[in-house]
Amino acid sequence: MYNLNYGTAINEAKAMIEDENVAITPDYLAIEVAIDGLNASQATIKKAKAVFANMGIDGIFGSSDIAAITNDSVTAAGNLLTKLKNADLIEAVSGFGKDKYKFRGSKA
Repeated sequence: MYNLNYGTAINEAKAMIEDENVAITPDYLAIEVAIDGLNASQATIKKAKAVFANMGIDGIFGSSDIAAITNDSVTAAGNLLTKLKNADLIEAVSGFGKDKYKFRGSKA
């Protein structure tokens, strides 16, 4: 059979994504949909998606982590945290320092 990919360049970004073992769970999809439905500006939603993309469901983060991901000030990151808390998308985590959070999974 003739190889249609012979002599073509490989897109490294795509290859990296295909090589990762990414599990798309109902929790993951539910959080994505909830972020899209936030009562916030498109810029805020984009930042919330960036945080979720970097941290996932089990990642633990605080305002300084959000500031690093979004290239914002710690104050702006704190405001994003407040919006995520008010939307019930994140929950506080103990044992990792003060004001640390993670995205909510299912309660099953």
